[in-house]
Amino acid sequence: MNLIFDNIVFGIQQTGGISRFWSKIVNNYLKKDNTYFIKKKFAVKKNLYEQNIDNRKVFEDFLLPISLSRYLNFSNDFLKEKYIFHSSYFRINKSKFAINITTVHDLMYEKFRTDIKGSLHIYQKKISLLSSDAIVCVSESTLIDLFYYYPFCKDKYVTVIPNGVDGFSRIINNNDTVQNLNFDIHINYFMFVGQRTWLKRFDLVFEVIKILEKKIPCVVVGNLFTKEELKYINKLSYDKLLINVGIIDDEQLNILYSNALFCFYPSDYEGFGIPLLEAMISGCPVLASNRSSIPEVVGDAAILFDIDIKNNLAEGVFKIMSKPNRNSIINAGINRASLFSWSNTIDQYNNLYTYLLGKNIWDLWQIKL
Repeated sequence: MNLIFDNIVFGIQQTGGISRFWSKIVNNYLKKDNTYFIKKKFAVKKNLYEQNIDNRKVFEDFLLPISLSRYLNFSNDFLKEKYIFHSSYFRINKSKFAINITTVHDLMYEKFRTDIKGSLHIYQKKISLLSSDAIVCVSESTLIDLFYYYPFCKDKYVTVIPNGVDGFSRIINNNDTVQNLNFDIHINYFMFVGQRTWLKRFDLVFEVIKILEKKIPCVVVGNLFTKEELKYINKLSYDKLLINVGIIDDEQLNILYSNALFCFYPSDYEGFGIPLLEAMISGCPVLASNRSSIPEVVGDAAILFDIDIKNNLAEGVFKIMSKPNRNSIINAGINRASLFSWSNTIDQYNNLYTYLLGKNIWDLWQIKL
């Protein structure tokens, strides 16, 4: 099976859900025959999830800054027979031999971005979708959004393959892997994981701290606080109530999840929400917004609240902090998350690759000629 994976996302991100997803997909093919990878020779950022690849299996990316090359499509006949071309971030190959696959993680830009960068992203995505022989959405919610913003996709081969989780489990009171974080794992705390853009509603963390009467800190996993954030935090005298541990590896993250009172996920929009699964499989109760794909992912295994309803957040905090509810939420979360696995995700992609390579797609080739 001839496969070419475009690893452009590893040069765009340092960490993130798409990088995690992509690392799981390509890791299954690193040592397989007839599999190749497009890679930047000099990456600007060191990605947390990027794997080492045998140079004999690498096709070099454009010799341009990644700020430009990320938007450039290929027309190379990398191989002289048909092959799967799967990009990690909306690039396609116009070669008559390439069968293009695009994975859509969310429609955030279409919903919320009206600036130049957003317009450029939307243009690139539209070209990718128009040129794709198959499109994969990570959730039913994302599929609905895709058809709304790009109705022409209804005439294409589109399927849903959910993300997964693995390598996480419930580990209680183990201080070994967090010893370098200058953080006492044995105190009570709740967690916020991910970016702190307005769409992720990090501002609601301050509300939770107030609801908890400023007695329980929040451990923040992600980029370090900016000067503006620190200024605001100090102004509120919350410097001891917000503990930023930065970007950490999965082992450390697993320990933090396992010992937290709960994971707070107030996002206003998600295409999927991988941290939800990571928290639940680690035995960490989840308090999340009821937006977009989140109810689809967590099912009945989390406490959901409506961002727009006054006092709904407080009600959610009281529910998740209630001792009688805790064990049932933990067990439900572990059971729910166990339904999602990266091995199942990989199997579904492998089946898709096999199907497309075996399909008579001469009519698609004719369009490209």
